[in-house]
Amino acid sequence: MDCIQLRETHLDQAYEIMRLNYEAERAKTKELPEIISTPDLGYFVKNAYALGMIEGDTLIGYLCAYPPIEDAFGTTGVKGTFIPVHAHGAIGNRRKKVYDLLYQGLAKRLVEDRVFSHAIALYAHDQDAIECFFTNGFGMRCMDSIRAIDAERPIRPAKVEIAELDRNESASILPLRNGLIRHLSHSPTFLKYPMMSDQQLMHSIQRRDSRIFIARNESGIIAYIEVMADGENFITENEGMLNICGAYCLPEFRKSGIVDELLAFLEHTLHQEGIPLLGVDFESFNPTAREFWGKHFTPYTVSLVRRIDEKQ
Repeated sequence: MDCIQLRETHLDQAYEIMRLNYEAERAKTKELPEIISTPDLGYFVKNAYALGMIEGDTLIGYLCAYPPIEDAFGTTGVKGTFIPVHAHGAIGNRRKKVYDLLYQGLAKRLVEDRVFSHAIALYAHDQDAIECFFTNGFGMRCMDSIRAIDAERPIRPAKVEIAELDRNESASILPLRNGLIRHLSHSPTFLKYPMMSDQQLMHSIQRRDSRIFIARNESGIIAYIEVMADGENFITENEGMLNICGAYCLPEFRKSGIVDELLAFLEHTLHQEGIPLLGVDFESFNPTAREFWGKHFTPYTVSLVRRIDEKQ
């Protein structure tokens, strides 16, 4: 096996590896759709962070990272990079060894360029890849999960008003959006993001072209779910899929069943619109999110992160 710079001449083989790895996950996660369009790998071969593993003339693995960004995740204060789920793959009976050698080569290049935060999305059932990166010092940070919308799921009589907000009313969720920011700053999540203003919230909603579903009682909005067309990976771009990009419930109303009712209303609405799939991504180290979404959705990717000591 030889580790090489990935070139355009390798891309046909890389696309086939990508397809095989996706179909392996799809065999485990039945909700996943067929690949309608193949994500582009040509972007990656234009930079130094694209490696391949060959055996003879055959590509048996590849690993590609985005160019580094400052202040990775907006919370770390160091340069970092991300390897999306389609930008890596391996085949054969030595997949873990292939991943080991590819990461060793890529990590060398990254650290030489003082890129100290390394993140990668893996398929949730790819035990070879997960074992490789866990043993290379990575820990889980995020999960992508999916749910097939159930047309038969009954909507229980809501204890509160549940509705979709008009876009012009979207700023009314600002107290809950900032509540989510405060929640994420606490133990054990420790994600420090600045509070949002009305203008910043509306800009975010307009940029995402998102929709807001809320639960409201006599005191005001007590929970919301925000959905949009795109998500965190190429699978979420499927036309038959919407993706939850934000959700929060006031602490005193958690475990009351209100968010379950809100999710059921969202699901019923999407079914009426002919949308068969709903996705969500969340921090795996946020136990509140992990417990709730884990009841209703099936994970299909996990994102792992390694932080290298800056004293290099």
